Amino acid sequence: MVQKTGAGDKPQEYDKSTGRYGNGANADTSDSDFFSGETRDVGNVKDFFADTEEPEKPHINKTKDPEEFHNALKGAKGSVLPAERWRVDLHPIEDYKNDKLFLSDVGSCVAVEPNGNIISVCKHNGDVVNGRDLLQHAIENGGDRLDAFSGLYGFYSKQGFEPVSWIPFDERFAPDGWDKGRDDTEPIIFWKYTGKINKMKYDDFIKTVKPSKDYDTAMSVRDKEMSK
Repeated sequence: MVQKTGAGDKPQEYDKSTGRYGNGANADTSDSDFFSGETRDVGNVKDFFADTEEPEKPHINKTKDPEEFHNALKGAKGSVLPAERWRVDLHPIEDYKNDKLFLSDVGSCVAVEPNGNIISVCKHNGDVVNGRDLLQHAIENGGDRLDAFSGLYGFYSKQGFEPVSWIPFDERFAPDGWDKGRDDTEPIIFWKYTGKINKMKYDDFIKTVKPSKDYDTAMSVRDKEMSK
């Protein structure tokens, strides 16, 4: 997700065998490397049926300290590969003072602005908490919209979000860490939460939906769609 501007009620079960939240046995458990971390193997049948205890959910805690959140996000972002970390929005400390701020025990982060905009989603490398966990927690705490670079289109499509509007990448406003020689010029996609898997492919969305003239216009288009 990018610039600072700123739920759903579809339950998702926690699957101990994968360490993820999903919609049951048929849930898609694939993520980008940035969010999911290492792939986990399902245990053998004996171990699976022998465990009858309720699995412990990943620890994601609320903090009211913007400085603590900012420092944790800085650390989480620093643990991500450079080719991925430029997509993470790290705002000034004061910008987080009115937001709902959440941290895992290891330092993975997500925040929800007063209007429901989800920002600063970042899994700390090595954390058992993944991007799906963070996003689900944000949704359960009022998050219902977000914007993100198109490199994360596949991830958000599988988390109950629908793309509504977009703007082309503008090098004048490229985030810190973006490398012209290494990174693509990814459009910014604006999403609304529906609780359903989005089946529209990225290329089809870009071809079908006309780009907005600027960031504020794209945000307005998305928000008006949500108010219908």
